[in-house]
Amino acid sequence: MEQDARNRKDPSRHRALKVALGVVVMALVLVIGVLVANPSWLAQRLRGQVETAATRALGHKVTLEKLDAQWFPKPGATMTNFRAEGEGNEPPFLEASRATATVQLWPLIRSFGKDVRVGSVKLEEPRVNLVRRADGTWNYQSVGSAPATPSTGDGKESGTEASVERLRIENGVVQVTDQQAAGGTAAVAVQDLDADLKHVGPGLPLEGTLKAAVADSKQNVEMDLKVDPLPAGMPVPGEPWPKVTMKLRAKDLSVSAVRDFLPPSATAYFTGGLVDVDAEVTTKLQGQYAVVGHGAAKGLKLRGDPASGAFDFNSLIDPEHLKATKVNFTRLSLAGPGVDLGGTASVQMAPARIRFALEGKELDLQHLLGALPPSAPKKESTSKAAAAKTTALPASMRARLGKVDVDGTLKLGTLRHGNLQATNVDAQAKLDEGVLLIEKGGATVYGGRADLTGTKVDLTKSQPAWTLKANLQGMDTAQAFQALSGQSSLQGLASGELQLNGSGLDWARVRNGVTGNGSVRLSNGVLTTADLGGAVTPALTKGLTALGHKG
Repeated sequence: MEQDARNRKDPSRHRALKVALGVVVMALVLVIGVLVANPSWLAQRLRGQVETAATRALGHKVTLEKLDAQWFPKPGATMTNFRAEGEGNEPPFLEASRATATVQLWPLIRSFGKDVRVGSVKLEEPRVNLVRRADGTWNYQSVGSAPATPSTGDGKESGTEASVERLRIENGVVQVTDQQAAGGTAAVAVQDLDADLKHVGPGLPLEGTLKAAVADSKQNVEMDLKVDPLPAGMPVPGEPWPKVTMKLRAKDLSVSAVRDFLPPSATAYFTGGLVDVDAEVTTKLQGQYAVVGHGAAKGLKLRGDPASGAFDFNSLIDPEHLKATKVNFTRLSLAGPGVDLGGTASVQMAPARIRFALEGKELDLQHLLGALPPSAPKKESTSKAAAAKTTALPASMRARLGKVDVDGTLKLGTLRHGNLQATNVDAQAKLDEGVLLIEKGGATVYGGRADLTGTKVDLTKSQPAWTLKANLQGMDTAQAFQALSGQSSLQGLASGELQLNGSGLDWARVRNGVTGNGSVRLSNGVLTTADLGGAVTPALTKGLTALGHKG
């Protein structure tokens, strides 16, 4: 109360306060008036900020053809021909015929026009051109790293990193150019792209959403992400990587539409079908990225035969050791004509290593072999060469098999190959340097048991070289001859041991070149030494060869 009394007794103090407030208001009005009266000044400052922020974020030099500033309803500008340049003869990395940007009003007024901060940027119908170069690298790999000669404009006057509070993209298109293909290919891979990103800039917690139509007429992919904080560039060894949280949902992805953008080794396998994927990425305390998800396929065509399948997957990714990444697949299932399999598998990138444990009701090897990619078409001078082409694996696949370490188990209710049939198949196989070895394997064949342990196939040869080791116990020869020749010309229960060597996959063509030895015994007491040129052993060895080679 005493203070109020003193204030009432000192009216000059009130007048001084009013004068000071009036001066501040007049100064602000004057600043705003000057800024409004000179919109070209704002355009110049804003242009520099936009070019600087976009150049640093995209890693490509960004230019604007024209920028028109406005103050109402919000301070900002409309940009014409926003363009992020490509390298060399490459098309522009990003181009948009029209874009709008706003600035934050209070920092602008508080600094008397010196602090111009971009509030939001909106790109309408932009086009992103992704290029896979001849050396296998992509032009998007430079995103996040400043180009050698960045376009800073007037934005360099600010001592802080350029940033954008909000970036919106409407109805965007992504075009892919593959320079590894003959003459290069260009096709629209993504359209109807909508994105809403917040806090775009170094040191800021990036977050946002993305929706797009991938090889479809309507949006079928959604992604939510958070990166806290966004680094100024690629972390050097020893520096922490940003914390990432991401969710990805994709539905009805067309395999036939995107197969041209898959690795060349994969395009020959899949010719059609739809795939759904749900995945989530989180960050562990150690800085590793954990990926978990589920996938499903329907109408998946393996060179013409439709199949359906599903799988769960998980991986722990160390960003400093990407090549050592391993992906685990669980609850695998594949069902289709001649195929009913399930189980688990894991794939490691480098060194290339595959582990699997599969089991199922049925596997028809003719369908499986039909799913293998064909050899490259070549002109053959003889019918023999043409026949060989249809049975041997492509040279590119043989080379890859020689570099992959594969080990796993296979349990089947029924295994078929033409007229041949085996049940209760239980095998453990290993592929090392292109040589497939059955470490342990057995099956029920025509009422008897066949042990195929030790059988091996060298898949690196143009015509696979194989060694069949078989131990027979109680095989019904009447069933075997009926299945293989249509006549039960020999009856009894056969037992024996065989070791055969050959080259090629087609028994009708390679049986005359088979070598080896063995013996076959009948349960009625008749002992017969195996004669490869006789009528009995070829029928037996035909079944065992196909079973041993394919099992």
